[in-house]
Amino acid sequence: MSRADDRLAKATRALEAPNPTQVELKGAVTDAYYALFYALIDLTIALIAPGPADLEALLARTFEHKTMKVAAARVSDPRWASPALRRTLGLEPTSDQDAYPSQLAEVGKAFKDLQEARHKADYDRQHTLSETSAAFWVTSADNALTQLRSIAGDPRLRAFCWMLLLGEKLTSAR
Repeated sequence: MSRADDRLAKATRALEAPNPTQVELKGAVTDAYYALFYALIDLTIALIAPGPADLEALLARTFEHKTMKVAAARVSDPRWASPALRRTLGLEPTSDQDAYPSQLAEVGKAFKDLQEARHKADYDRQHTLSETSAAFWVTSADNALTQLRSIAGDPRLRAFCWMLLLGEKLTSAR
């Protein structure tokens, strides 16, 4: 089982507990976010920098939550990539082909929303969660993982993976 699957399973188990506490519900939201976070990191490493396990582990530590959130927010807008950047990423610079598959827009939105929900769950002491809202976030992560797996072979994913890793540095490439 992957780290993503482990975190999603942990989130699901927390929701299955009878009368889950706020700590359990908030933990489920955090685990749901990290399921998607780890899946995106693992996908990026597999697509752009597979190598020895110790180097992959080192690379995994370079990902930043904020950079990944910006990338996730941009995937629904294919216009972010200039023609030069599209060439750099191996995309047709002037084609009408979207920079990203439509399923990835759903993944990006889920990641951005889950990160915001996790921040509330982890840092807002006044925030309380219902079982229904915690279940919504776990389902959102599960759906995003399904969407991500459905497009695993799409070559346009590499562009998104580079964005997850390099963020604004990549968008300023000429």
